[in-house]
Amino acid sequence: MKGERNGKWKGGMCLNDKGYLRITAGPHRNTYAHRRVMEMALEHPISYIFLGDGVIPKRMTVEHSDHCRTHNCLGNLLLLEKGIHDWCSLQQVKYNREHIVEYLAMLERNSVPDWVTNEQASGIPLEAMPVSATLPSLPVVSRG
Repeated sequence: MKGERNGKWKGGMCLNDKGYLRITAGPHRNTYAHRRVMEMALEHPISYIFLGDGVIPKRMTVEHSDHCRTHNCLGNLLLLEKGIHDWCSLQQVKYNREHIVEYLAMLERNSVPDWVTNEQASGIPLEAMPVSATLPSLPVVSRG
């Protein structure tokens, strides 16, 4: 038996060893899911660069903005030139190396980083700061 009638059917998707979802059935078999989502978005003309042919240009790559490789909604995907993508990745690696001790300490105490609560950042002692300054104000939406 093939497809949905097979007991081992997994919805036509699988998670590869790098954590990306791959399409395993249909006409887009062996395509990464995030690339297929971007291709579907590019099927509509955007500009003279993206003509609506649904093809990701060779010099471009698709990046997850939240770095979650299984979060493939269009709003989470960025189409970047490979050089920009590589530069951003390098900067992230450098930042991680510089701040690993602080990050591990934060995980250990299960709290926010020091710079979030640092009085020197604002110049105002936290005790003197009004609650409205420490919490974002959210709009009230009525469902009338």
